[in-house]
Amino acid sequence: MQNATVLAPDPSFILYRVFSELYHVNYVGVKLQDDFEINKVDFLMAIEQYQPAVIFISYPNNPTANLFDEDTILEILKNAPGIVVIDEAYYFFSNKTLIGLLSEFDNLVIIRSLSKVGFAGIRFGYLFAHKNLAKRINLARPLFNMNSLTKYCADYAFAHYDQIIDLADLIAIERQRVFYGLKEIPKITVKQSKTNFIIFKSIDSHNNAWIKEQLFHDKIVVATSNLHSINDSYLRITVGEKNNNHYFLEKLKNIMS
Repeated sequence: MQNATVLAPDPSFILYRVFSELYHVNYVGVKLQDDFEINKVDFLMAIEQYQPAVIFISYPNNPTANLFDEDTILEILKNAPGIVVIDEAYYFFSNKTLIGLLSEFDNLVIIRSLSKVGFAGIRFGYLFAHKNLAKRINLARPLFNMNSLTKYCADYAFAHYDQIIDLADLIAIERQRVFYGLKEIPKITVKQSKTNFIIFKSIDSHNNAWIKEQLFHDKIVVATSNLHSINDSYLRITVGEKNNNHYFLEKLKNIMS
């Protein structure tokens, strides 16, 4: 679509921007507030100014790990001139969904993935939308967008859906344990998470690179989340099994002591 615009909160999932640029579509990011919430006034002004063809909202948001205010999302849906895509890739860990809004908004698309629950290798995603919109999306779908192996694995995953839910619930329990463990470590600040990862940082953000290096020496790999739009930097740890989480917390305590 020539001169079309994609709109999203910033920071958010980096591939929204990457694919917009790949397809030569204008991309506009709207800066989040310091509390990682969508700035409703700024976002609605951006909608009015740019008239976006597509709005992406990561729910929970990657990389900030929080759920945006539902009333704000409702206002966005009411004012959007085009499609609003709610990315629920981390749905299994948040137990929150906006799927109930599909009956109210025929411009709403909800996308999910099996990538966060042990099936990243098959690259399988799926969506929910009003039937008329779903038909239009299907017309644009690549002819051979899924191979038989992916289909077999996805069928297997959905046949064992209860086990996926149980696994996600265990990770959510461990997530809270890691969160409170991080809160007890001196000079560390940590954010609540509704995903399978947690972001944290040193009170002195200049120490983050040093902490990352020290953890690497202990065979612990953490990612750096540079939240440039809000002038901040965090470290990101994926929640794992209980013994691995315990090892991480003990090593970080030693580093910060």
